[in-house]
Amino acid sequence: MKSLLNSEDLKQQVILKKRGSLYLTTQHYNIFFSDEVYVLVLNKPGNSFSTDFIRKINDKLDEVENSDGPACLVTVSTDLKCYSTGLDLR
Repeated sequence: MKSLLNSEDLKQQVILKKRGSLYLTTQHYNIFFSDEVYVLVLNKPGNSFSTDFIRKINDKLDEVENSDGPACLVTVSTDLKCYSTGLDLR
């Protein structure tokens, strides 16, 4: 499968990709999605949730909500250590 993200995508903190289908595989499971699949990628070191980061995520979720027909949303992180470190208190 071709890489989901390109170099332009990686310049953004929150990325939304729309795919016709998606096949995910790990050591423990295999999942295949068909129809409309949206992949929300969190691309910020630690993915700590600041007000700005939450707004960006919310904008992408609005895109999914406004889509026609049934859809699937998969959220992933580019941070290999964690999905999110939680709320940014700074």
